[in-house]
Amino acid sequence: MEAMKTLGSMLSLSIVLGVGCGGGGSGPDGAEDVQADDVQVEDVAAEDGAAEDGADLEADAPEDVEEEELPWGGKTIDEPFTTERIELVDTATVEGFTIEFYRNLSYTCGMSGYQTFAVVYPEALPLTEERPLWVRMHGGGVGAFAPDGSYVPPGDIGMIDEESALELAGLLRETGLVAKIRTHPAGFRFLMPSMCDHDLYSGVGVPEPNNPYSPDENGETRAADGLLATKAAVAFTRERAATSHIFLQGTSAGSIGAFSVAYTFERSGLRLSGIVMDSHVLAEALADIIEAGCTPFDVELTIAKVGPIMDEENLPDRVVLGGAVTVPIVHVWDRGDPACCGENPITWVDDEGVEHTTGSCDYQHEAFRAAIEAAPPGGASMNLRLCVNAPATTGPGACDMHSPTKIAFDEPTPPGDQDAGGRDYNQLIADWVTERLADPPP
Repeated sequence: MEAMKTLGSMLSLSIVLGVGCGGGGSGPDGAEDVQADDVQVEDVAAEDGAAEDGADLEADAPEDVEEEELPWGGKTIDEPFTTERIELVDTATVEGFTIEFYRNLSYTCGMSGYQTFAVVYPEALPLTEERPLWVRMHGGGVGAFAPDGSYVPPGDIGMIDEESALELAGLLRETGLVAKIRTHPAGFRFLMPSMCDHDLYSGVGVPEPNNPYSPDENGETRAADGLLATKAAVAFTRERAATSHIFLQGTSAGSIGAFSVAYTFERSGLRLSGIVMDSHVLAEALADIIEAGCTPFDVELTIAKVGPIMDEENLPDRVVLGGAVTVPIVHVWDRGDPACCGENPITWVDDEGVEHTTGSCDYQHEAFRAAIEAAPPGGASMNLRLCVNAPATTGPGACDMHSPTKIAFDEPTPPGDQDAGGRDYNQLIADWVTERLADPPP
C-alpha cells in the first residue's frame, strides 16, 4: 500500500487541534552493587554554549499571546538546563573501575525519584588527566499516560522510576561496542545517564497533564525533561573530569536520544566528536511502522509528552540535509529487527512520486540513510545496514537482533554481519572512533 500517514502530518494535526500527542526495549543489565558514602559535590555550571539555569534562549512571545497558547507551552528544543543541584550519592571501586553515582535534584522521573547518572573510569586514572568520554544511552522504548491515568504501553510503567547505580553502571559489562571502547588505548571514561521519564532522552520539560503521580518531589507538575537532564550530565562530567573528545552511543530509544542531544548541543555551540545511533530513528515512516502493529507506540501521547524535538523541522533526515548537524554519525540498523516489523514488505512512495517496496525496517531508516549518503555530517559519517541474528536465533538470515552493538559479533549463530562475510561490525565502529580521535576535540 502507499504510505498513508506520516509522523509529521500527525504532529501538525496535533498542534492545530491542541491535542496531546508514547512504546519497546529492555533496560540496562546488572552490575556489582555500589556502596553509598553520601558525599555531596560542588555545583558545576554548564559550559561551552550549554545554557545556564534560567537563561532565555528564545525570543519573547508577543504580548497578546498567552504562554499556554504557544506550541508545547512555549518550550523549545533550546530549553536551558542546569547542573546546580547535582549531588554525589554513592561511590565504589569495582573490578578496577571507579563508579560515581549522581542524582540531579532539578529533574524528576515520570513516577518517582530523580534523574540519575553514573560516571565510570579506570581506578588509577586521575580526573585531571585528559581522556575521551563515551556516553552510553540505553534503550527502553517510550510511553505516556492516557487521559484515564493508565500507562501506554502498560507493561512499561516500570521505566519511569529512578534508575540505580546497579542498572546504569551495569552497562559497562556489555560485550559489544562498549567492550571495544573499554579496552581502547585512548583510555575512555564512561557516562551512563538515566531515561526515567521514558521520553527518548528528548523531553524539554513539557508538563504531563495526565500523569497521576503529580506533583513531583519538587512540588511541580511532572514533566518529561530527559534531554535537559542528559545534557546536564554531560556538561557536569566534562567539567568534573578533564575531557577531550565526546562520543554518544545510543541503542533503540537511546539512538533517538543520541541525535537529540548531539543536535541541540551543536545548536548551542558545542559540536560533539561522534554519535553511534543503533536501531531507531525518528522519521515520517515511523507512523506507518506503528500502524503495521509491530510496536506499541501511541503517536499522539508520545508527541505531547516529548515535545518539540518531534516537530517536522527537527526530524533527523531534514536536519542532516539542511546542514544543521556536522557531528559524524554511524547509523546502524538490522534489516530483520522485529522492533520495526523486520523485513515485512511495505510499499511507499518517495518524494519524486516513485513507488518502492522494501522491508519495513529499511523503510523506517531510508530517509536518514539517504540524507547521510547525500550530506554526510562531518564528511565522515556512514550507514551500517546489518544482518545479525539474535543469540537465541538458530539458522542463517533471520537478521533479528535489536540493538546489535550491545553484543559481541561472535555471540550469534552464524556470527557477525552475515551480509559482510560475518565481519565484526563493532570493530568497524571502533576503528571509526579511532579515526575521529584524530579530529580536534570540542
